Parts: sequence; C-alpha cells; structure tokens
Amino acid sequence: MADPLSIGASVLAFIGLADRIIRTCKHYIETIEDAPKDIQMILGEVTSLRAIIDSIGESSATSLVPNLHEPNGPIKSCHSCLASLEALLPLTMGQSKTGKRRKLTLVDLAWPLKQSKVRKLLAEISHHKATLLLAMSGDMSRDLKEIKTGIERLQGTISESETREIIRWLERTNPSSLHNIAFDKHEPLTTAWVTNSSQWKDWVSLESETRLMWIYGLPGAGKTVLASYVIEELEKLCEPADGRFCSYYYCHYSHNQDEAVPFLSWIIGQACRQISWIPPELKRLHDRGCESTSADLTQTLEIILQKLDSLYIVIDAVDESTPREELLSIIETLTVDERFEKIRILATSRQYFDIEHSLGEISESISMSNKMVDADIRRFERARLRSSHRLKRWHERFDEIEDILAAMAQGMFRWAECQIQAIERLRDQSKLQQLLSDLPKDLGETYVRIFEAIPEEDRPLVRCILTWVIGHSQANWVYHVGVNAKLLLSAVTYDHFGYETVGQNSIIDLEYLQEICSCLITVRHVSGDIFHWPIGESPRLQNKESTDDQDLYVSLAHYTVLEFLVSPHVFQPNFAFFAMSPELIRLKFAKSVLNQALAADPKGTNTDWIHDREAYCLTLGCALYMHDILADSDLQDLFLRYINPCAPHYSRFEAIQSKIIQSDEDSRCYFLRHIPARVEWATTGIYSKGAYAADQKATFWETDTRASECEIDSYLS
Repeated sequence: MADPLSIGASVLAFIGLADRIIRTCKHYIETIEDAPKDIQMILGEVTSLRAIIDSIGESSATSLVPNLHEPNGPIKSCHSCLASLEALLPLTMGQSKTGKRRKLTLVDLAWPLKQSKVRKLLAEISHHKATLLLAMSGDMSRDLKEIKTGIERLQGTISESETREIIRWLERTNPSSLHNIAFDKHEPLTTAWVTNSSQWKDWVSLESETRLMWIYGLPGAGKTVLASYVIEELEKLCEPADGRFCSYYYCHYSHNQDEAVPFLSWIIGQACRQISWIPPELKRLHDRGCESTSADLTQTLEIILQKLDSLYIVIDAVDESTPREELLSIIETLTVDERFEKIRILATSRQYFDIEHSLGEISESISMSNKMVDADIRRFERARLRSSHRLKRWHERFDEIEDILAAMAQGMFRWAECQIQAIERLRDQSKLQQLLSDLPKDLGETYVRIFEAIPEEDRPLVRCILTWVIGHSQANWVYHVGVNAKLLLSAVTYDHFGYETVGQNSIIDLEYLQEICSCLITVRHVSGDIFHWPIGESPRLQNKESTDDQDLYVSLAHYTVLEFLVSPHVFQPNFAFFAMSPELIRLKFAKSVLNQALAADPKGTNTDWIHDREAYCLTLGCALYMHDILADSDLQDLFLRYINPCAPHYSRFEAIQSKIIQSDEDSRCYFLRHIPARVEWATTGIYSKGAYAADQKATFWETDTRASECEIDSYLS
C-alpha cells in the first residue's frame, strides 16, 4: 500500500494535470467554431474526475479500497489516461509564432484522426471513475454509520447527575445502616464456623451446583449478626477486577412493606454502582416515571449480569417482609433459573412453614441450633461480662454466670443479653443467686418479667417512649439509626408531662429512660453527621454509654420486643396496659406528631428535623399514612388543622421547605415522600365538620414518588 506522502504528491500531480486539460478544453470550445462534442465530453469527464480525486484526497477512502493508489490502481490508470488525452490536445492554446492569438480550426486539432483515440480514453476513464465513486460511496456509508453510532452513543450516555438520580431512585430503601448496626454487635471470633463449613466452601465455589444457602433459626439466635459477618467476609473475597461482586439486603419489620421490589432495586443499584454502568433499559424504567415491577427489575438484573462473572447476594430476615410471597418467588427464580446462574444467594430467616416450603428443597440448609452457636454464645457472654463496668463487682463469679447462661440460652443470643442486663441492674449482691436460680425459660417469659417489673407510675411513660420509638422506625426514613435521644426526651416530656415542662432538665433524662425501659431499647452513638453521608452509605454506629444526647439515637432493642407487644401475652392482667397493635401504635404516634406540630412556636426558626422536636413534627406530619388519617375522625381533624395555611404553625413550613429544596444532600437523611410544595388543592367540601371556609387553600406536599396527586385527590374525594 502506498504511503501517505506519496499519496499526497500523487493527488497534487493528478489535480495539476486535470486543471491543464480543463483549461485547454475550455479554450478550444471558446475559439473553435462548431467545436466537436468530444471536447465537451472531455471537459465534463475530467471536471467530474478532478472533483472525485479531490474528495478522495481529503477522505479516508483509501482504507476502504487499499489499491486505489497502487501502480495498477484506478487513480494511476486515470492519471495515465489524462496524460494521453493531454498529448492528443495541442499545447499551444492557439498561439502563433508571433505570440498573437488566432482562431483555431479542426485542422489544427487534426480531429478526425484523434477522435477514436479520445473516445477510447474517455471510456477507460469512465470505467475507473465508477470504481472511484464506489470507493467514495463506501466511505460515505462508513461515515454515516459512525455518525449514527455517535448519535446513539450520545443518546445512550447517562450524565453523572442522571446516574446519581437513578441510583437514588433505586435505593429508596437503604439497608446499609441496618448492616452497620448488626456488625457493630458482632463479637470477634464468633460466627466464623459458617465460613469454615463445607457448605460455605461449596456455595462460594462457582463450579458447584449450590446456588442458595438458607440459614434458619429461632428469634434472637443471632441470624442478623451472622449475616453481617458473612457480608464482611464476602467483601474481602470478591474482587471487582476479577468480575466477582457482592451485595446485600436487610428486610426489617420497620419497613412495613413487601420487600420484593425494594430488594431487587437495592441489589441492582449496588451492582450499577460497583460496575459504574447504568443499562439503557434501566434509564428507560426511571424515565417512565412509574414504580417498577419485580418483572421489570428482574429483566434489568439479567442485563447487568452480562457485565459480571459472579454476584453474591446476602438477604437477611426474609420472614420480616410483609407479605413475603413475592420475595420468596424472586429468590426461587434467581436460584433455579439458568438466566441467573452467575448469582449465589445466602438467605436467613426463621423456620416458618412457607419459607421452608419455598427454599428447603432448592438450598443448602443450615440450622442455627448447633454446637457452634452454643460456643459463640459462651464467647459473647464472656466478652460482655468482662467489658461491663457494672459487672466488675461480680468478677469472681463470672465463670459460674457464664456456665449457667450458656446452658439455658438454647441458642438465643437475645435471651443471654437480656439476662446479662438484668444482672447489671442488680443493686443487692445477695440477690444474684436468686436471679440465677430462677431464670426465664425463653424470650417470651423474659419480656413478661421485664414488663411486670415496671412500676405502675412509670408505665404510661414507658408506653409513650415505645410508641415514639416504634412509630419513628416505621416512618419514611432512609437511615434506620433510631430517633434522636434529645428529640425523644423532648417529645415524650411534652406528651407525658405537658408543654410547660419541655426544656426542663429535671423531668427525665436519658439515664432514667434507659433504666425504666430496661433491655427494651438500645442507645447508640452516631459517628459523624448523618446529613452528609454519600448515597448508598450510612453513618457508622457504635455503642456508647456516656456522650452528648445530640449524638445518641434510640431504637427498639430487637424485633421480638414489638412482636411481644402485639402478642396475646400482653393481655395478661399484670401488664395488659402495654397491649398494642400496629394500627394503634401508628394512630397514637400520628396524633402525637400532629398535636406537637400544631403547638409549634410560630416564631421558631429551627429547621433541624433530626434533633429539634418541633421541626421534626412539622416535617413528618406530611408523610403520615393517609389510610390511617382516613380511618380516625380525630386524626382527620388534626390533619385538617395541620394543613390549614391560616394556622399559626404554618409559617414554619417556608423555612423547612427552603432547606429541603436548597440542600438536597441534607434532605437525603429523611426519605421525604412528600416535599413542600408547588401544588395547591382546594379544601372545598372536606368534611363539613371542618371549621374552615370553602375558599381556603391547603398547600400539600408533593410526593417524590410522583403519586401524591392521586393520593391527595383520593383523600379529598
């Protein structure tokens, strides 16, 4: 193939030759009367040929037809034909010896003698020109394809901001804080039996047929902590550079939802984050503006798997999905369908019949009722006994305490933890032996004794605390870190003691709250500002006994506490006062939030809905469950007053709205299904007993899920 320099020189020489012939032909046509048509044909052919050569010189056509510039190629052949044509035309351009121009005649051209040679050369030029035109058309076709590809690539390119928005859309239920909470409870040297087992090694191996490992156990057996350990080990094992990825999801009672779609959404979001790629199909789902179905997301996951060699998934507490039929169906599909053969799933749950029926036959099953768990409980007890300042006085009896608790724990970490906390609260050393000789037989009896031991005068306060802790956990929060301790103390003080006592430090403090609630709640310290953690991550939590209430967060100690509160056990006469239902908890929490929002200081300026009670209630009021509001007439009245723009508290909304809109990073800490709004709905006809004029306007809060208008219309109808 000719080199670029010789090609360039050849093109220049060709154009120079063509220009001379064109000038000569034009001169002949101008000076010869009745010039032969062949001269005009030469002019036309050479002019078009020159344009073709000029275009080829500026294009990449040589890459399509490599022999264009070769010695026997069409360009060299055309050049030879042009040279022959030029030789047939007089070069004097009609000049006489004296230099004066004269009129040319056909005799000067000797045309009859040259005509046949010219036509033969023109035919040859026409043949080579067709070859050159074919090369040009191929080059243009390639250029068009490149343009089309470029346009498609540009259209398929997802900007960084779009990527963030899509990831955020997928991660509307963020389990990362649940993972951090669980792993913070992990005791070193425990749960390693899982990763040392033959079942684990078989499951991890991509060459084995085991695609699902199901670990089941009793409530409080440590399944969630074990899952967190497995996740940490998988993150060490998986190397993105080798195409091995891992992800996880925690189902949780506080989500109060069918976890099927949130599970798939989170897994897909994490996978997209790790491979730095958003499938066009996923963008179309997002742009459609509708809630995705499990079928949509399953297809998207199939597409993403093309970019991976393997994907390990850990899903904890399958039994806490409400309902769980679709989630179980998805786990089955991901396990048995060949489209998802790159996926390995580890699931934990209680041993319920429907879960065992779905997963039992397609999984490698491991029970938490085994000797390794018993040994882990002993390690856990030993560590807790030796790390507690309150238990130092019992150090001589640590071995005895450890042996007794380990023998009766029956594989339940939660039971052991409750007994250790009961020992911590003992003030009379002589009562230790009595406590150890009369331990509750299970978690249910443990909770019975805890509630029975609460003094009568403290029971309303404990009920109020539990209502707020549980109610907060079921609200629309991204991070499940619990309710801020300072806010909780202020809220329960308002509800229990009245508005005038709020702010008085002598009423109740966190230490008193922990004392009367025993092991029903957990208090943790947040490391860092929960406002400013990146999407997909959450604040790291750790247990701390003494620190500023501003950084402490309170949550229910364990799911079994809520289960006990709504169980038949609570209807026993000794503590029936604590009997609750999920609906009753939501109702009481909603009324408390709205009452405190209505009482907010109109002149207040605080917009910190994490730490400030008034800002919290003003913000959360808009996100209360609409069906709960519709189900209770008193709550309806409170809500109507809450949305009344003429009410004193309403002036506080503007500052909160500005904060949410102006600082997107801050607002991420709270999953605002409802954002203060640009939309107004008339309150005409809302419940005739409402004390508002028909022409009043109510500014509602537009939902991030694009469902608010339908929801509000339904409410107003």
